Amino acid sequence: MQLTVIEYAGKPVKSKTTVEFRPPGGTIGRNADNQLVLPDETRQISRLQALLQTDGTRCVLRNLSSVSVVQVNDTPLACEQERPVQAGDAIRIGPYVLRADTHGETANHEDEVPRERREPAAGVQAIPTDPLALFASTADELSHAARPAAAKPIAAPAPQAPQTPQPPPPAIQAHASTREASRAGTPPGATTDRQSADALLAAFLRGAGLDKATCDWSTEQLETAGQLLALFANGTVELLSSRSILKREVKADMTVLLDRENNPLKLLPDGSAALRQMFGLPFPGFMPPASAVEDAFHDLHAHHIAMVAGMRAALIDLLTRFSPEQIDNRAGPRQWHEQMLPLARQANLWSRYASLHRDMVLAVEDDFSAVFGKAFLRAYDEEVKHYHAQRRGRGAAET
Repeated sequence: MQLTVIEYAGKPVKSKTTVEFRPPGGTIGRNADNQLVLPDETRQISRLQALLQTDGTRCVLRNLSSVSVVQVNDTPLACEQERPVQAGDAIRIGPYVLRADTHGETANHEDEVPRERREPAAGVQAIPTDPLALFASTADELSHAARPAAAKPIAAPAPQAPQTPQPPPPAIQAHASTREASRAGTPPGATTDRQSADALLAAFLRGAGLDKATCDWSTEQLETAGQLLALFANGTVELLSSRSILKREVKADMTVLLDRENNPLKLLPDGSAALRQMFGLPFPGFMPPASAVEDAFHDLHAHHIAMVAGMRAALIDLLTRFSPEQIDNRAGPRQWHEQMLPLARQANLWSRYASLHRDMVLAVEDDFSAVFGKAFLRAYDEEVKHYHAQRRGRGAAET
């Protein structure tokens, strides 16, 4: 799904900004950390205004702010309300109007580029060297990029003396015989035990820690196992994405691209891309599949524990600010009329409490990290460090 800014303050926008949302989605707001940033000096838009969730086929927009109302086709969305978004829908957020388009629709409004200019000169140069860029492309784009463009005929090389063909190595012979049998439409046969169906099933069960005798493994059950693998991958990526949204909100350290030991479940857009990286062509800089899954689950476990510690610290900070002692200290020394009339002092304190409560609600909606971010982040980071230190200690004890 793509969102394009088409109007600002009631006037059409000349240079339109388009942002593409890939699964599991992204955030919208005036803060620079959002995927779609809507600058707003009037502060009609919250720092974290809305969340657009997508699974690649269906999109849902949720309003996260209680200060500003989001409209989808003139239908208002209050705080925590959500609504499906389809291509062609108009979304109004503060002074902005956005248009929703499916992937590629906005490109139809631009000038067509000649095909000769779009095609690469050589297939090797057309394939992106960045693994993230490779997985962000579709299969059709990759196949098109791999095709070399038409070039001028090259003169045939001078004839050379025939050479005696050398037999290929045994491993290459096995693969070649398999490919030839597949092209001929016949089963490749059990050329090696490793390629046989029984050996493949045994390897799968061994990796899963299962026994073939526990049940009758059929084609349908293996297909179900593949579906479960895809569901686990997508669910893990979505959980890690939710973790990133919260860490961005409280200005915690985010996952960055490293030279090596990158986790595909944290960096790639969805579970399908992560599985293609894990089981497809090997790319340098990524963790092995088992290490990536273990690292992701450890981070999610630490995140859940740290969330409880952070919320506890934020709640204690909130109760401290609203304590009677704090409100009485902020009110200053008692005036002469308050000493004579104790009820006047109580009325003054109640008025200050109501004003403090109103200002606190607006501040939390506008900038949560500025109000409770320090207390939350301090407790969150300490709990994460404590969890990883304990895990390293257990690992050292086991070895």
